[in-house]
Amino acid sequence: MKADDVLPDGLVFTGRPGFLDEARVLAPVGEGPWEEECRHFLLDAVDLRPRAEVAYPPGVEVASRVLPLGDGTWLTFDGDTVRRWRTGRLPQEASVSASTATARAQR
Repeated sequence: MKADDVLPDGLVFTGRPGFLDEARVLAPVGEGPWEEECRHFLLDAVDLRPRAEVAYPPGVEVASRVLPLGDGTWLTFDGDTVRRWRTGRLPQEASVSASTATARAQR
């Protein structure tokens, strides 16, 4: 399926999508295919249509380097910081909030 078929106008996939769980796919999207900064959409696992956009806490930079783990959580990588995220519900169905646990690499 092409990005034009499922994403809002002007957006493309910027990283590797993966199964968040059996019902949802987490996909990094942005305005260009090689952008580091992007947005994360939750897609329906059957028809690959966007169901929600992930809303991260203020100050968190969203990068295309993401690893969905299949258990409803995913990892993001920023330098020597790895964060594990899970979704929470916001009042509007069109977005979900993300909460995290953070780990830093020890040197």
